[in-house]
Amino acid sequence: MDPKASHFGLNFAAAAVLPAQGFWNGLIYIVTTFPACKQWFGDIASAIRAPLACCFWAGGHRSLPDPKPAADGRKSVASIGSSVLPN
Repeated sequence: MDPKASHFGLNFAAAAVLPAQGFWNGLIYIVTTFPACKQWFGDIASAIRAPLACCFWAGGHRSLPDPKPAADGRKSVASIGSSVLPN
């Protein structure tokens, strides 16, 4: 066996399996941390919507509802940012 020669079968198997390993690692991570990921994506969405709330003023009051507080009592990023808006 020549140590400088590449083995096609081994290279092919590695090319097929290694990307799948990253996919499964990511899937397992998201499934096991789903509640935290859901909260995080919700905070990001609320933070994106909060600066746009000024476009929805009606009679001095915002027409968009305030974001719901987290179940564990933490404030979301959007509720912190929207607390400085005048009523």
